Amino acid sequence: MSLRRPLAFAAVALGLLGPSGLPAPAAAAGGSDHGTFSIGPSRRNVVARPPVALVPTRVSNSTRQPYDVKVFPVVLHQQLSGAFAFDETADALRTARTILGVGPARFRLAPGTARIVKVDWNLLPLQAHAAYVGIVFQGQPRLPGGPSVPVISRLLSINLLRLPGHHHRSGRFTALHVVQVGPRALQLIARVKNTGDVVGVPQHGRFVVRDAGGRAVSGGHWTGDVVVPGAEREFPIELRRRLPAGEYTARVAMRFGPGHDRKVPVRFRLASPGTLAAPAVDVTAFGAHGEVGGAARVSARVRSTGTAMAGVDLGLSVFRVTRGTPETRPVATRRLRLRDMRPGTTSRVGVGLAGPLARGSYHVVARWRDATGTAQILTTDFAAAPHRSLAARVHRFLRLHEGAIGAGVGAAVLLLLLLVLWRRQRRLEDELRRVKAEHHAGAPSA
Repeated sequence: MSLRRPLAFAAVALGLLGPSGLPAPAAAAGGSDHGTFSIGPSRRNVVARPPVALVPTRVSNSTRQPYDVKVFPVVLHQQLSGAFAFDETADALRTARTILGVGPARFRLAPGTARIVKVDWNLLPLQAHAAYVGIVFQGQPRLPGGPSVPVISRLLSINLLRLPGHHHRSGRFTALHVVQVGPRALQLIARVKNTGDVVGVPQHGRFVVRDAGGRAVSGGHWTGDVVVPGAEREFPIELRRRLPAGEYTARVAMRFGPGHDRKVPVRFRLASPGTLAAPAVDVTAFGAHGEVGGAARVSARVRSTGTAMAGVDLGLSVFRVTRGTPETRPVATRRLRLRDMRPGTTSRVGVGLAGPLARGSYHVVARWRDATGTAQILTTDFAAAPHRSLAARVHRFLRLHEGAIGAGVGAAVLLLLLLVLWRRQRRLEDELRRVKAEHHAGAPSA
């Protein structure tokens, strides 16, 4: 029986490139009060021709427990945030091992000791000018009695390897968005792709925001960072000046490699100072039910949660479930288009699909894209219930709502009692006024 262990993962931040072979500060994991499990250097930037021996890694254990250490290379890829990630599939690990060799791959590190791990750059993939390979140093502490602690620490060193000579450096903008990051706080998000064959950094970043009349109302500089070939990275640019409501155009520029500046514009509207007029919808209360021989009844609540008129294309699909798995082909589909939803308003959706239903279970899927173009999905399941007669439906309704019905009947009885008491009080007050009037008139009492 396998034991799932929590992972403590320490990723090394990668800054601007420095001189070749310049070591970065050591990466570490573990509490500082009881020592650390650490490595150094945590980054290598190497220009050479393989095979070549790289600066070895020093693995240190200043904790009070021995560590079982496993070392293995991984192929890196860069995320939009700039962080590096990797997968541990067999093919990916095999590729990494052909590029970098490490040794020893496994060892035990006693408290207060260090171990040197050799790193050899063996080769590059065919027709490649560079490779971006990480080395994972996985440490698991052991208790004094021998058993391992169910916590694994992972440290990642980053190795930027490239051949000497002339390389093609280029990059371009692939998108520019304006996003709301807080109350009356805006950011420009510039997405940059490295279209060259080696690591590059956007240079001379700047931006300007103009109002509807073309007057510059905000601007400044932004700083680029490392982007590996083929990767896209997003750079947030804060708009420090609070802009009033109105129409604006933002333009972001940079220089990535030789040649002309790269520029990208975006238009946006503010509904109020520092607040984007952005459409947004939220789909909730998604459910479905149905009877054998009838149609599936699908319902949802769509709310306009943005600050501008919104719309949504809602795709609904019903799938038959066979042996616990939904079939690949839907038994019915429907597309609903909601338009011109004012901010804060809600539309209730209720449609019939897939009639007549056979006995069995069904899987219902709703798909749409939000204001940013991101695909969203909701699912629900139901079993087709046997058809019920009118009497059975009434009985089921009374049984499901007996609490509410009882409360309603009690409220009606109380209201009737209050009405009777009120009418009686009115009669008594009328009689009292009549007696007083006769008395003041000197008439004898009845």
